[in-house]
Amino acid sequence: MRVIVFGASGMIGYGALYASLRDDAVTEVVAVVRTPLDVAHPRLRQIVHADFTDFTAIQDELTGLDACFYCLGVSAVGRSEAEYTRVTYDYALAAARALITASPGLTFVYVSGEGTDPTGQSRQMWARVKGRTENDLRALPMTAYMFRPGFVQPVDGAVSRTPLYRRIYRATAALHPMLGRLFPRHITTTDAVGRAMLAAARPGSGASAVLRNPDINRLATARRRRRWRCHPAGLSLIREPWRSHRTNAKAHVTTRSSSKIRARSQETARTRQPRPGTKEVEETGLVGLAAAIGNAVSHATGRRIRSLPVTIGQLMHWHPATRDMAGRTPSQPAASPAPGATADERLRQIPPHERSS
Repeated sequence: MRVIVFGASGMIGYGALYASLRDDAVTEVVAVVRTPLDVAHPRLRQIVHADFTDFTAIQDELTGLDACFYCLGVSAVGRSEAEYTRVTYDYALAAARALITASPGLTFVYVSGEGTDPTGQSRQMWARVKGRTENDLRALPMTAYMFRPGFVQPVDGAVSRTPLYRRIYRATAALHPMLGRLFPRHITTTDAVGRAMLAAARPGSGASAVLRNPDINRLATARRRRRWRCHPAGLSLIREPWRSHRTNAKAHVTTRSSSKIRARSQETARTRQPRPGTKEVEETGLVGLAAAIGNAVSHATGRRIRSLPVTIGQLMHWHPATRDMAGRTPSQPAASPAPGATADERLRQIPPHERSS
C-alpha cells in the first residue's frame, strides 16, 4: 500500500507518518511538506511544495497512491474566518481534487475534530468550517472517512505546534495512564489515530464514515490484539486485535465443565514504540500456568485432563514409560492382594494415585 500524508510536521500528522513507516504493509510513504522533515527512512519520500491551493506542479508525483491521510490544520484562535477557511477548507478540497485525478480509487482520511457541526448551525466558527469541509469531501467521488478525535495524547515524540496545547499536554502527561483508564471512550493517542487511519484505508475495514475516539481506539486495535486459548486438545492462537508491539498478558483459567479447560488472556499495552526506521520484536502473549501444564500433560501422555489438581502419582501412572511400585505397566490391571496379606502389603500393592489421604 502507498500512502500520502499532509501535515506530517504536526502532532496528528506525525502519528500518521510514524504508524505508516512502522507498518510493513506500507511500501511507500509520500509526505507533502513546505519544509523538509527531519526524518530519514528508506520508504519515505518527501515532496516540498509551497502552494497548497494548486498541486498542478506535482501532479505527476501523486499517481499510484492508495490512501491519503490529511492531517493539515491550524488552530482557530486569533484567526479570522476567511483565513481559517483558506487553510482548513480550500487546502483540503484542493488536495482531494488533485488526488482524485491522479489516483482514482484512493481512500481519503480527513482529520476533523470532536464538535464539528456539519449542519452549519454552530456558534463556533471552526465547527462550521470543519463541517462544511466534511460535507464537500464526502460529496466527491471517492471513499472518505472523517476522523473526529477528542482528547489526543501525543506519544512517541509527537509534539503539538500550538504553544497552548504543548503546555496542556506537558501538564497532563503524567495523568494520561490514569485518565485513559477512567475515560477510555474519550481519550486516544497519536499512535492510535495513525493505526486507525491505516486500518480504515484497508479494503473491507468496515469503518463508519465518521469516527470518534471510541471508534478510533477500536479500529486501531482491530488488527493488533491476540488471544490464546488452551484446552486439552492442544494450544491454538486465535488472532484478535492487540494494542502494541509490547504487551503484557494476564491469563485466567476457568473450568467450564469436567471435560474442558480454557485459558483466556486479557492484554494491556504500553504506548512506547520504536522510532521510525527501527523495528522491535513482538512479544507473544503468555498462557496461564495451569493451562500450560494441562496442555503439556495431554501431549505427553495422550490423556485428557478432566479435573485439577494433577498429582505426581497420576502422571507416573499415565506415562507409558513408567511403571508403578507393583511392577506393572499402566495398561495392565492391578494385581489382587494375595490371600492372607498384611495391611502393609496390601497398601504397597495399591498404586499411589489410588491411595486415599
